[in-house]
Amino acid sequence: MNFTPFENTELLSNLKKGEIAEIINNNIEFSPKLGLTFKKNTNKHYEGIITEDIFKIRRNLKNGKNSFIPIAYGKISEFEKGTLIKMKLRLHPTITLFLIVFTVFSGSLLFFGTLNWHNLLMFILPYFMCTVFFNYESNIIKTDLKIMLKSKK
Repeated sequence: MNFTPFENTELLSNLKKGEIAEIINNNIEFSPKLGLTFKKNTNKHYEGIITEDIFKIRRNLKNGKNSFIPIAYGKISEFEKGTLIKMKLRLHPTITLFLIVFTVFSGSLLFFGTLNWHNLLMFILPYFMCTVFFNYESNIIKTDLKIMLKSKK
């Protein structure tokens, strides 16, 4: 389990760079900006954009909302043994900013206020929730991409 809400990972595939770009393109609904809205009326599991060798995708939810769904920023590059996909999984920047502000606020309450379990819980719980949900969602994205791209790693 990753203890921060961001992750760098790599996938290795035997497919060619163009095949990988085509597979990703066929499995995403085009969306140039990945805002905080969630599409529900789509048959695709992912939304995002892909250019020649760079992609940015996020998983679509059919039901409910989850602000902790990571955005996967990836770069596809070929080398002698296959194709390497380097990915950065990050929270949406607005969510990251909100968590930083909330952590500073609750930390100041904890530091300047009285040390009680309410303030401590308000400081720890958002971090714990964010980390658990982020890891859960990032594992889904990595597993789906490994299956789609026939990844060895």
